[in-house]
Amino acid sequence: MQFKLMKTDENNTPSNSEPTPQQRDSVLTPEQTPPWSWGITLVLVAVVSLLIFAGFYFGIINV
Repeated sequence: MQFKLMKTDENNTPSNSEPTPQQRDSVLTPEQTPPWSWGITLVLVAVVSLLIFAGFYFGIINV
């Protein structure tokens, strides 16, 4: 296993020879995400919708 040594300046911060990762504005923090109940509700609605569609398509539900 090899380790790469970083160059530091007098303030002990990495030099500009390698870009440091910046946090982007598009990254969601846990405080910005909706509650789990919304996600579960969305998944259940999608699954039920697909099951009803499949029931009509395959003739299981005859109207």
